[in-house]
Amino acid sequence: MQTITIARPYLRTCTSQAFSTFRDDFRAYLAQHPDDEDISAYQLITPSVLRLVNRRITDAADLDNEALLLAINHSFFSPRSNVEALQRLRAIKFPHHRTKAPPVELLMRHVQSFEDLLDSLDADTQPNDRLCRKAFVASLPRILQTRVELADPRTLDEAITAALDELDQVLNFLSTLDNAPVTTNITPTADPTLPRPRQTGGTRVTPPSGDLVCHGCGNTGHVRPNCPLKDHADKTINPKILDIAQLWI
Repeated sequence: MQTITIARPYLRTCTSQAFSTFRDDFRAYLAQHPDDEDISAYQLITPSVLRLVNRRITDAADLDNEALLLAINHSFFSPRSNVEALQRLRAIKFPHHRTKAPPVELLMRHVQSFEDLLDSLDADTQPNDRLCRKAFVASLPRILQTRVELADPRTLDEAITAALDELDQVLNFLSTLDNAPVTTNITPTADPTLPRPRQTGGTRVTPPSGDLVCHGCGNTGHVRPNCPLKDHADKTINPKILDIAQLWI
């Protein structure tokens, strides 16, 4: 798989969206260029925005990268009440499914967005842990959201841990499906030129086994009660749902 080279990001406007994008891109840039030790977030802020930053943040040029990002977030974009903070938490979206990144990286990026916002809050504006946990679970993709809810986490930290664990299980299940044998005992279908037998006397006409589709594993030739993969019933995910899941991973 070809690695996408990340260019140096710049903070050109002082808006919440622009700053969030800059912060995420800057971290991704540092992860891809660990040898670029001289680069700092301060150097990547354009002069017009830098004037605003220096007015509000004392000694901004002397702060390390994460401290500067936190200070900018707190000074310019931190919610002023717990109601506004909760609204901001609920507005955090899971990374777009077209993002070319490993699934665990996408989930960790999403977790980081929550933690960045919570770190910018003080005791007066931070919602209680129960509301933070519910907001986080609700923000997950449906395939993870349902499984995390079944795990019944009691705190935000437990919800994050459950999301990571469930993601591992989903990925492992995907790999088992990739290696699962495909049913090949398909009987030839009836000649389409011949009339179909009519259902008489209340007797149900059973279709040829080749026309049967299992709604558990997605293979043909059998139905779900006879599925050879039924041992995974508690974790079974319809392949159509798996395709949807793969959109965000």
